[in-house]
Amino acid sequence: PGYGVKYIISPMMANVFAASGTLQATASCIFLVGYAAARLASGLVAGPCVSACRFTGGLIVAMGFACAATGVFLFCVPRSGRIDARDGDAFAWVFVALIVCLGAALAGLKVMIPLLVLDIAGPANLPLLLGLMLSSTGVAAVLGPVTSWMALAANSDGNSPSAVAAWFCGGAGLTAVAMLLHVAK
Repeated sequence: PGYGVKYIISPMMANVFAASGTLQATASCIFLVGYAAARLASGLVAGPCVSACRFTGGLIVAMGFACAATGVFLFCVPRSGRIDARDGDAFAWVFVALIVCLGAALAGLKVMIPLLVLDIAGPANLPLLLGLMLSSTGVAAVLGPVTSWMALAANSDGNSPSAVAAWFCGGAGLTAVAMLLHVAK
């Protein structure tokens, strides 16, 4: 789901929260700064401080919780997304904080892909397995935005963010499956 969030922050905020253009641009900027900081921090921490497998497990758990929290939060947003400008902006900022957490976990996972392949399969199998891992990431990069746009279209009248909330909860469920597969290895 993180791939979908990266591309639709502004449309989602406009559709669900009726956010202004300035608020949308600010949210996108905060998301991208958090994303970049998480990629840098993941690269610095994984390896010297903690193994790639352990770090990846923590990121998968964090991403699952962030998706679930965002979905639950969106189910709790008032039907119009905004009661008045002050409350609506508060809801929008909570949403921004949640998607920044989600984006940070996604950024860390992207850094971990080559390190995880090295940890699991060793350097001899790096080209083959890295290609497979990156291919699956590419599929997710297509499915995330496509399905998130469908959720936004279902909420086109802006009166109920439940379709978008269901998308995040579905993402949390899929992340939970990934977490179980990671633990089961």
